[in-house]
Amino acid sequence: KRLPMNLIYTMLIIHGIRGFLFPRYSCKFYSRFGSIERSRVNRNIASYGQSWPTKSSTVLMQSDTIYALSSGSITVTGVAVVRISGPLADLCLSSLLLSPIESQVKEYFPEPRKALLKNLYCPNLGDKIDRGLVLWFPAPRSFTGEDVIELHIHGSRAVIISVFAALEHIDRLLQLIKADESPPSTGRDSAVWDLIQQYMMRKRITASQFGNIRPAERGEFTRRAFESGKMDLTEVEGLADLLAADTAEQRKQALRQMDGYLRQSFDKWRLQLLQCLAHSEAVIDFGDDDREDSVDASAVMAAIVPQVRQLREELRGHLRDCRRGEIVREGVRIVLGGPPNAGKSSLLNALARRPAAIVSPVAGTTRDVLEVRLDLAGVPCLLSDTAGLRGEHCEQEVDAVEVEGMRRARAAFEQAHLRLFVVDASSSEQQGVLGLLQSLLDSDKTAATASEDEGGAGSEGRLLVVANKVDLLQNSSSADQQQMQELSDWLRISGRGSATLLQVSCATGAGLAELEETLACAVADLIGGSDSAAMSEGPLITRERHRRHLLLCAASLDRFLDMRLPMDAAAEEIRLAMLELGKVTGRVDVEELLDVIFRDFCIGK
Repeated sequence: KRLPMNLIYTMLIIHGIRGFLFPRYSCKFYSRFGSIERSRVNRNIASYGQSWPTKSSTVLMQSDTIYALSSGSITVTGVAVVRISGPLADLCLSSLLLSPIESQVKEYFPEPRKALLKNLYCPNLGDKIDRGLVLWFPAPRSFTGEDVIELHIHGSRAVIISVFAALEHIDRLLQLIKADESPPSTGRDSAVWDLIQQYMMRKRITASQFGNIRPAERGEFTRRAFESGKMDLTEVEGLADLLAADTAEQRKQALRQMDGYLRQSFDKWRLQLLQCLAHSEAVIDFGDDDREDSVDASAVMAAIVPQVRQLREELRGHLRDCRRGEIVREGVRIVLGGPPNAGKSSLLNALARRPAAIVSPVAGTTRDVLEVRLDLAGVPCLLSDTAGLRGEHCEQEVDAVEVEGMRRARAAFEQAHLRLFVVDASSSEQQGVLGLLQSLLDSDKTAATASEDEGGAGSEGRLLVVANKVDLLQNSSSADQQQMQELSDWLRISGRGSATLLQVSCATGAGLAELEETLACAVADLIGGSDSAAMSEGPLITRERHRRHLLLCAASLDRFLDMRLPMDAAAEEIRLAMLELGKVTGRVDVEELLDVIFRDFCIGK
């Protein structure tokens, strides 16, 4: 008689040992036998750096089931996709598939991840809504980690609104059951009522444990995927960038980020810092012991410092990326500047291939910054036309509106990635134009002294000097040639030898193809990979948020490498560096950022 009890005790001891070595196995075993508190198991798992859901099945059932149109706004399309996610998604599907001619009420569960062509019925009136494809993605193998239903239906407003109205009616019936109301008298509502009762019996839950069925908020599907561990914060941002991508380079960068390139890099750094922190903590805990096995602090520091220094150099390489990731995501700023009536607006229209700006022979027609979007080398570009610039002695002769336009033009010229200084090749006042260009470059020197760790902004934007109206030159006379040569010599003498001098004619189109090719090459150079190994696989920083946290991480590593801190303070600097890396991927508390990030998503994502 004692043999079965001995076997049970032996099994418990064996599973206890396995539970210590394999925490996930411990959760499954003890949750079955109920012989250990769940909180204790979670603490055991946390010590191994693993995650485990802390919500019980009852709490999960209480979360709302959400639905939305995932294929865009409600317009006339061939196919519309309605996504339903949450614990009641299967109940919604069974209610929509409940045929009015069936004599027996039953739940319907399609085969997971297999598309079936089914009729959808209104749970209120029983009439047919549409015929479409139905897919079921049971948890956790779904986008959100919950049960997900996708309805691929025809994209008319009437069909979409009818599906939404049917889901709202199912929610109203659930609220009646929660309020302990009497069953509806109509035959169709009573059939859905019976279906819900069967669902409750199968799930072994009560009506009070139901959540609501409601429309999804902006980005809520993706937020649930993040909260269930399906995506980290950088992958969420990559998905947002992919949805907003306009060019090929934006698409490639967003896909790379969504596939986990950033997460893998940050997690690798965080693991390296975790190992260094463990050694530092060992020195703090055991370094002062008199035992033979006490930790030698100098030996530990000699092993940690090279690793931290190497990591700091990797960070420095990525921070010196000239903001390539942000440029691809936000676009290259190209600004047309120069004296009045040089043909800047005509050049803007020629590059945009449409009459975007008003062209007039009257000097000073453009008073504000006019922007058009271009696609050069697969990169989004923002081409800006600005007010004509005059010398300081001439600003007294114009009105206040033109003065404000010139101020804005100078500010845009200073902030540009690519600067096109347009001059009139037929003008005889080249010396005044060169003085104007020199004043612009001199005022930019202050902005060009930014720290390299803040994105390499210290290198000023590339300059292209465009000599427009070459069709007005009188058969390439010696005087005209001398003007072009003087301009080229000035660029070389002034230290702007890297600047490009191009001759174009917006009237005849001469030189425009060469200008476009030069612009495309300049844009490709801006986003091209660096020679360093840190940039060989593409930019790691795609948002200002990433750069800010990496700068704080690098500052903590610099303080650690200062070698003048006591061991406990040095360990704290490593811990702060890990904290900043964790904020990038969302491993630590970033609740205040989530609303901002998910607000950029559409309703159905």
